[in-house]
Amino acid sequence: MTKPRIGGPAAVVLFLGASCAVLFVGLTVSKGTDDWTWLSRAGSVLVVLGIVFAYFNIDGFIERSIRGAVRRLTTKKARDNADPSNWVVTWLAEDPAEIPRRVKTLEVAVIALGTLIWGFGDLLGP
Repeated sequence: MTKPRIGGPAAVVLFLGASCAVLFVGLTVSKGTDDWTWLSRAGSVLVVLGIVFAYFNIDGFIERSIRGAVRRLTTKKARDNADPSNWVVTWLAEDPAEIPRRVKTLEVAVIALGTLIWGFGDLLGP
């Protein structure tokens, strides 16, 4: 059975966007209901998102597709016509050798943040 493929800078944006959305919803529901266990639940979803992202990247697929996108977008023509709103590609293209470390850092940061929120999120409320 082959894994579904998702990759490139779009995968990083999707991962970060989903993580921020989960955190925002958890905070909003917790504040609205005055039940801060919802924030803890959001933390558990963040952990799952981080694990799923790491699973998809286990064979380096996301890193390889990011490298390909960075190569395509860092040609002279692409640099001359660069879209400043494409911050993910810009951030990743700063040092292509750092792509695996940066992707791993995102994975670990989201899993760690999710774990902390999962464990202590309910203590933030009144």
